[in-house]
Amino acid sequence: MNESISMYSKILHLNNSFSDYKSFEKQRKSKIAIDLIKKFEPEYYLELNKLPYRLNLMDELRSNENAHSKILSKLMMYPPALYNFLEFLNGSKDSNFNLKVKLIKEPIITAERMRIDVLIRESNKYAIIIENKIHKANEQTNQIANYIDKCKNLGFSDDKIYVIYLTRTRQERPTVQTWGSYSEEDFAGRYCHISYKEDILNWLNEYKHNINTSESNLRAAIAQYIDHLDHLFFGQKNIKQMDKKLQEFLYSELNLSGENNENLRIIDNKIDSINELNNQLVQLSKVVKEKLFTDWRDQLKARFSEECVIYSKDDHFIKTGIKLSHAEKKFSVLIEDDNRSIYIGIGRHFASEILYSEIKNFFTELSTSTNMRPEEPWWYGWKFTNYDEGYTSLIDLIDSVEKILEKSN
Repeated sequence: MNESISMYSKILHLNNSFSDYKSFEKQRKSKIAIDLIKKFEPEYYLELNKLPYRLNLMDELRSNENAHSKILSKLMMYPPALYNFLEFLNGSKDSNFNLKVKLIKEPIITAERMRIDVLIRESNKYAIIIENKIHKANEQTNQIANYIDKCKNLGFSDDKIYVIYLTRTRQERPTVQTWGSYSEEDFAGRYCHISYKEDILNWLNEYKHNINTSESNLRAAIAQYIDHLDHLFFGQKNIKQMDKKLQEFLYSELNLSGENNENLRIIDNKIDSINELNNQLVQLSKVVKEKLFTDWRDQLKARFSEECVIYSKDDHFIKTGIKLSHAEKKFSVLIEDDNRSIYIGIGRHFASEILYSEIKNFFTELSTSTNMRPEEPWWYGWKFTNYDEGYTSLIDLIDSVEKILEKSN
């Protein structure tokens, strides 16, 4: 008996020691990365300030994945561009994609509806899902499977559903889990994985020569988009010169020698440390966001009755807001983050089991004037916001809703 207790104690001690070691290693790697960044950052801005002036509206607006999805959907709304894009995919030896372009007559094209980045569809004919991962957004559990199911709920059979998985480069690929109970093989000829760097950029450079000279705005927009993507992936000549200077700085700072094997080991260790720091920053960002939502919840409690304030947090969503009612039907006005973006709106969260047509109709004018869009099964209307303006935009929306409610009484 005593021997068993002694053995258990040793195992527990080893386990605790290993846990302590892992914690120490994480801290050590993060400190190494921070120290290197502190030295690198001044050199980076020194070289950056030497670059000639450059202006690209997308760069200035810091376009995220949602912006790229909107741009792609807008391009697809121009029929010649949509036809050309699909012909490009059909003709690509790498895509294994086969959609009869002649099917396309009166497509409905949406961005960020039903959480699908871009959806192109015509009733009983086809539904094309485009999942956009240009900035490497986290892949949600069964993400593609969920989008397929949403299209099936719209009345499309499996053989009429197409999936385009769009990543930053071809090196990033979807995981098996994203398909849920489906698989790539189930969608043979109706699925392709393409990238912005190797495919979209090539397509845009080809398609720009086919645009009618009278379409000056479209030509200018595509020129800006190509410039933005070129800059994102390849940089310009000046950028490459800056990169060379920065690499020379790193070569010296890391004390690299003539032994390439040893150099590679040192560089890989630094990359490992920076990746660990990035992981910690991502986790810290999540913690800070949760604290911010908690602060917003407390501010709402100070302003409204506590029983009407809502708050919820799980692995996929965090939200807060208030519950209100109209004509004895409850609804909520809230702000929510889904690990990809942050948005406000009027929904049924914590208020009802269904969306009421009476509530939807009641707020139609407000939704239109504030550019909110409805989305089954949760939202009467929602729109994107950001963390800087999140709480203010929520309060503005609550104030607008309360004014409408007061007028109706």
